[in-house]
Amino acid sequence: MSIIFWLARPKNHYRTGKHAGELKPNAPTHSTSAAQGDIDKLCRSTLDGLSAKCGGCIIADDSIVVAIQAEKRYATDAESCGALITVSHA
Repeated sequence: MSIIFWLARPKNHYRTGKHAGELKPNAPTHSTSAAQGDIDKLCRSTLDGLSAKCGGCIIADDSIVVAIQAEKRYATDAESCGALITVSHA
């Protein structure tokens, strides 16, 4: 399973004044903020939501997932907040 989480940028990542709305040059691409969630908790809640055991319809149970690749980063102007989830099996 692969999951990419796109998160909203905080306001302090943007410039002000005549350059309002532009990203600051030092704005990070990936979130390391605890306020936006630890990646393990984001993965756990996502797996629970996909699991039939918890009301989902994609996988029978999250215990059958044997490998996961995950990334949390800030959404660009061309992206919306959310997640891209890819489920595959051998």
